[in-house]
Amino acid sequence: MKQNIKFIFMRLLRSYYNIYLVLFIIFVIGLASHPIFGASQNLINILRQISILLIISVGQNFVILIGGIDLSVGSVISFISVFVVGVLPTIGPFLSILAGLTLGFIIGAINGLIIAKFKIMPFIMTFCSWVIYQGLALSFREGACMNVYEPSYLKLSSSYIFGILPAPILYSLIVFSVGILVLSRTTFGVRVYAVGGNEEAARLSGINPVYTKIFVYAISGFFAGVAAVILSSLLQIGHALMGVGYELDSIAAVCIGGTPLTGGEGSIIGTLGGVLIMGTIKNLFNLHGISPYVQQIATGMIILIAVLIAQKKHQ
Repeated sequence: MKQNIKFIFMRLLRSYYNIYLVLFIIFVIGLASHPIFGASQNLINILRQISILLIISVGQNFVILIGGIDLSVGSVISFISVFVVGVLPTIGPFLSILAGLTLGFIIGAINGLIIAKFKIMPFIMTFCSWVIYQGLALSFREGACMNVYEPSYLKLSSSYIFGILPAPILYSLIVFSVGILVLSRTTFGVRVYAVGGNEEAARLSGINPVYTKIFVYAISGFFAGVAAVILSSLLQIGHALMGVGYELDSIAAVCIGGTPLTGGEGSIIGTLGGVLIMGTIKNLFNLHGISPYVQQIATGMIILIAVLIAQKKHQ
């Protein structure tokens, strides 16, 4: 038993050594370049800010593991945020949240169904979904920003665990843990890796790729719904542009974390490293007053470098 644990630990260490080494270097640069960076409040702020991205990236990781991609998560977040906040005064917090999460699951399942059944490229299908749901979000109350006044809904993100840990961080850690357990300890996790590694071989071994793809995209949509609820509670608004950019950030985080876009390999442990790297870099940019436009350029370059490194590693 001890030998098995040691083997698993050493394998994880070799797999993600480079990712967390880069994170450590960035952290040291941050400590040296800005006095506020190492303050406990700033570090908690980084974790709070990346909590939403981590939740989305876990879902995106499932999709990329099967060789897919989900460009719709940003618009789904926007759409569900305005939907939940819009119905909140009428049906209350519990039913609003339940409806939002169910809606996210259904949207993702529809994406997966069309991709799997009609053999449409994931890029094309999820891009179409991005356009559709962004349009629906903008048409909901004509794109007006809607404020949240319900105290119990706002408490979802404003409360602290043990008086120290902001609630959004706890939510993201729960999603992260569930993702790891599903991929490493369940039959479904085995099917995800099998379909991503070789779909035809998976089919011949008795795995149904259609059901696997549908459920994987449903997971991505569900986690987008979770992110929408937490983000709207955190910002105290529902807005049609709330999720813009999260699709690219989540793809970047997964790629930086070592999961190739071809699928079949990778882990959420690596994705956590990718999320932490992106969040730390963004925080440093903000502390140094770097323009958000420059930050967007940097994000694009990070994605490109991550993809090139992943391709070279798997050649």
